[in-house]
Amino acid sequence: MQDDIEHSRNRWLDQEELRTKLTGFGTNRQGRAILRKYRDPIAKLLDADRRHPRNREIWRALKDADLVGEQAQTALFIDRLLTMGITAAAGYGIGVDDDGIKNFRDQAIWLGQHLGLRRSQRALEFRAGAWALDRLNGLPVFARDEEDVLTIPLTPGLDEFLNAVVEAGIRNDAFLFPLGQQPEPWTRLGSV
Repeated sequence: MQDDIEHSRNRWLDQEELRTKLTGFGTNRQGRAILRKYRDPIAKLLDADRRHPRNREIWRALKDADLVGEQAQTALFIDRLLTMGITAAAGYGIGVDDDGIKNFRDQAIWLGQHLGLRRSQRALEFRAGAWALDRLNGLPVFARDEEDVLTIPLTPGLDEFLNAVVEAGIRNDAFLFPLGQQPEPWTRLGSV
């Protein structure tokens, strides 16, 4: 029985590792759990930011791309922003320069390119990405390091939260259905 549990655990972790490699940390179950936890706080931050005139060009570009406006569009944009932000902060090869070093400029450009803007201009992509990094940094799960790069520091609270996500995922994995008692031996296979 212990081998079945260990096999299920390893299978679940391997699936999540593959999903992370293929689509980024923001799309695996831990990343999605962070998204669900911080969806409402980022919505409030964006609501407050929308009222400030200093980011009018970015909000206009988001509206032109049909990313914000109606409530459903804005909710999808919030999910995209958090998914991309989590991926950019936790991913190793995302937002890096030619030498493979993560930096604010390349992280901002990557985010700006992946927000879904229709006007593909490097300057606007950079400004939109820098704006997104600033908004994401307003959440307690994110922080900026000494190079001004957005990160997700593994605090004891976050570690406990992410471990609970993993434990719940393994526990709810459909691959394992333990029995309450020992199964009967298979002795009558030939007689039906």
